[in-house]
Amino acid sequence: MTAMSRMRSVSELLLVARAGLWLCAARTGLWIVPFQRLRGAVAFLTRKPPSVGGVNSLPRLVWAVSAASRYVPQATCLTKALALHILLKRAGLESSIHFGVAKEGVRFEAHAWVKSQDKIVIGDFEPTRYVPIMVWE
Repeated sequence: MTAMSRMRSVSELLLVARAGLWLCAARTGLWIVPFQRLRGAVAFLTRKPPSVGGVNSLPRLVWAVSAASRYVPQATCLTKALALHILLKRAGLESSIHFGVAKEGVRFEAHAWVKSQDKIVIGDFEPTRYVPIMVWE
C-alpha cells in the first residue's frame, strides 16, 4: 500500500475523531454512571432529529467506530455498541443494541452487538454461543 492510498480525506478524519469522542464518552459513562442513568442518557442523545442530507452511511459509521476504537483504552463491545448506536440514530439510521450472555463451565460472559437494517453491523454475534437477553431500540 502506498502512502497516497493510506491518506484519508479531512471528512474521514473528522468522522473518526467524532466516533472517538463518542467512544470516550461511552467508556467514561460505563465507568462512572449507573447503568439505568446511562440508558436514559443514551435515549436522550438519540432523540436528536435525524441529520438532513448527511453523507454518513451505515458502512462509513461502522468503519469510523472500528477505526477509532483502536485508540480508546478498554473499548469493549459495549463501548463500541453504544458509540455506534448513538451515531446511527443521530444520522437518522435504524439501530438497536442487543445484549447476550454465555456460560462456559464456571466462566460467565456478556456481549453486546448492534443491528441495523436487519444485519449485525458491529459485535460479531455468535448465535450458538450467546443467549440474547435484552434489546435497546
